[in-house]
Amino acid sequence: MPSLPSTSDDETTDTNTRFPIPTGGLARRRFLAAAGATASVALAGCATVVDFLAGMVLDDVNLMNGTDQVLTGSIVVRNPDGETVLDDSFEVEPDEDDGGPDPDEESQAVFGDVFDGPGEYTVEIELDEDSAIDGETEATLTATVDDPEEEHIIVLLGAPEHPEPVDVVVIENFSEMAERLEE
Repeated sequence: MPSLPSTSDDETTDTNTRFPIPTGGLARRRFLAAAGATASVALAGCATVVDFLAGMVLDDVNLMNGTDQVLTGSIVVRNPDGETVLDDSFEVEPDEDDGGPDPDEESQAVFGDVFDGPGEYTVEIELDEDSAIDGETEATLTATVDDPEEEHIIVLLGAPEHPEPVDVVVIENFSEMAERLEE
């Protein structure tokens, strides 16, 4: 695979990306400073960017742990015809919010290729005994998905802003989830 020629003695070429990479201290520091400043400006209060980044993380069904303990259990999702389209176990770490726009990857479990069309999906959560939230270990909930290409089922496990120990919301983006939790 051909690579781009080096533009100076102070750069090397990464054969995986085929782009010159600054290796000198000053050039690298300038690059990192510019990238950091650009990211800060782009992320400062910009819901569109947060939603874009979240869109790269979210899939059809997403479990999010809002507690301060590791949660283990199983999830079953049934489609509008009552057929099982997801049957899996999970382990999600506590959310360690760092103040950034992205959820902590270990504090969620993501499941794709679940939706087979619009309609009402049944979500069954069974937590292991040592993962009970407010004494609850089981929940059966329904979620209506109108646009399977754009919407996501979010299963909230012990969300501090939410009154139920386990609940579901259907969203298109993270901004919408924040609005629903504030209601």
